[in-house]
Amino acid sequence: MDANFGVDDSGNALFLDLSGKTALNFAEVVFANGNVQVVDFNARSHAPGFYRLLDFNDGRHVKTVRILAKSETDSTKLTVYLSK
Repeated sequence: MDANFGVDDSGNALFLDLSGKTALNFAEVVFANGNVQVVDFNARSHAPGFYRLLDFNDGRHVKTVRILAKSETDSTKLTVYLSK
């Protein structure tokens, strides 16, 4: 699945909450200034849990987060959190 999350807020870190086993390919973070940072997961499987996706201690403004992933269970929920 290709999931897009509209964040449009400033913070210091991004976290990803997985409710089911998931193979994560990559996450693409777009900042307000137009910069893009890609986090490559190499399509590795991840157990359900709470994961730190990206740190940026300068209080950056995140516009969107795009995640490419494949659920490995019958039901998986992805949630993105921005820490302030």
